[in-house]
Amino acid sequence: MKAHGRNRRPPNAPGSGGGQCDRSHLARPRWRQHVDHVHTRAYQSDASLTILHTVGDVIRLIDELGENHAVLVGHDWGGSVAWNAALMRPDRVRAVASLSAPYQPRPDRPPMGTLRASAGDNYYSVYVQEPDVADEELARDPRATVRCALYGASADGYPWNPVIPDGGRLLDIWPEPAKLPGWLTEEHINTCATDFERTGFTAALNWFRNYDRNWALTNPWHDAVVQQPALYITGDQDLGGMGQGAAALIAGRPRCLICVRRSCCRVAATGSSRSNPSRSTRH
Repeated sequence: MKAHGRNRRPPNAPGSGGGQCDRSHLARPRWRQHVDHVHTRAYQSDASLTILHTVGDVIRLIDELGENHAVLVGHDWGGSVAWNAALMRPDRVRAVASLSAPYQPRPDRPPMGTLRASAGDNYYSVYVQEPDVADEELARDPRATVRCALYGASADGYPWNPVIPDGGRLLDIWPEPAKLPGWLTEEHINTCATDFERTGFTAALNWFRNYDRNWALTNPWHDAVVQQPALYITGDQDLGGMGQGAAALIAGRPRCLICVRRSCCRVAATGSSRSNPSRSTRH
């Protein structure tokens, strides 16, 4: 996620919210240590990766940067956090943009029961609910995990089936690439894998394990509307663009967004993407 701000305030100035966070031992630069702390320790328990924690960390990061307000840009899970930060803290978030992850209004019932009933226990976000199982599968070979996940979930690996075969493992939904595409290098894979060797995959999987908890915590924002200017970007080979809420955004009929611009990108044969201006319209 990226934050672009203006109207600076001194870090941890009164009213900045810095005193509300127990991660107050930061200094080095402070914003960088905050990011490192979140990455390595803060999300190892699923109870510490709720949407309230992640939005709180974004607001704290804005504080550490010395800003009063920010424009948030998020991708995938970061997009979901950006949408919720805009919804919960309109006083700090001036505008929001999300790649892949559409804004999803809070449903009327907990999402995991709906997912189990509609997609089954082998659907990937249901499968990872069991503690330690997927964590250990992904940690056996972090480089293979990073390589298969980045390739398999990209346009070069499209389409991928999010349902794990009976008796299979989580990585079975993403095939091993015959060769790396031009945008993915061994250096990139090694950098990501080295981080996961240090932290493990539990923090990442805890995002899924909080679906129902997040649903309960966001009851005060049921049917709330994002008031700020918003941008949604997806691709025609992006499964995120097929998720709940995406069709309404792409069609220009979002239920809980007031001012949104959307763009859909078509993928060229080389795997690079280009914007399709005919499908980019302002509302």
